[in-house]
Formats: sequence, C-alpha cells, structure tokens
Amino acid sequence: MTNQEDKRLHLTFIQDTIKRMAGNSFLLKGWSITLIIAITSIAIGLDVDLLDGKVTRLYFIGLAIFMVLIFWVLDAYYLSQERAYRGLFSKVKNTEPEKIDYSMDARPFHDGNNSWISSMFSHVFLVFYGSSLLLLLLVLGRMTGIDIYLK
Repeated sequence: MTNQEDKRLHLTFIQDTIKRMAGNSFLLKGWSITLIIAITSIAIGLDVDLLDGKVTRLYFIGLAIFMVLIFWVLDAYYLSQERAYRGLFSKVKNTEPEKIDYSMDARPFHDGNNSWISSMFSHVFLVFYGSSLLLLLLVLGRMTGIDIYLK
C-alpha cells in the first residue's frame, strides 16, 4: 500500500467512528422519547383512588424527569465524541501522508466547543431535551395543584 492509500483507509476508520457516534445519538433520542412517553402515560393513567395514587403518579413523573436528564447527558457525551473525531478527521485530512501517525486518539480535540458540557447546551439538545423537561415540569406542576398558564 502507498502512503496515500493508508491515509484514505485511516480517514475511513475515523469516518466510521463518527457514523457510529451519530447512530448512537439517534438511538438515544428514539429510546428517550419512547420511555418518557410510556412512563408519563402510566403516571397520567393511574387511578387516583388507589392508596397513595397521587404520590405514585409523582414518582413516575419524577422518574421521567430523571430519564430525560440521563438521556441528555449520554447524548451530549456522544455528540462531544463525534465532534472530537471530526476534529481528528480534519487534522488527518490536512496532513501530508508521510507525517500521519495513524492514531485514533481524539482526546486532544476535546476542548472548547467539543467538550461534554458545551455539547449538553447545543441548540438541538436545548430544543429536544429542554422542551421534554419543560413539558414534564408542567405536568408535574399540574399534578401537584400548581396551575401554570402560559399567556
């Protein structure tokens, strides 16, 4: 193999890793919506006449809120990894084939916009998970007797 073919193969490995991270993020979003809707539906559908029915409902809504936060953190982790590998891809792409070390270590690219915390507050996550969290908090407020009307 020539150096150019090695470089192309290395870029393919990095691109496959990026695709895997994006796929994991997509699966997390699907599972989060499915589980959160299921848990919220159970909470809303519980019979209030049961012993501690209202408390049980609140536990389920609390569980749904906890699940939103867990999925948000996990999804942010995958986004930060994906961004770091994009940085590695860009570096390898712009490097001469003879000077490439063929490393898959993306740790040097976990800074600034690629950090875990920065990824948590990206626009997509604020809309997706933030709106889910807001909706669950409104349901929780309604169940506890706090009526919040948006005007």
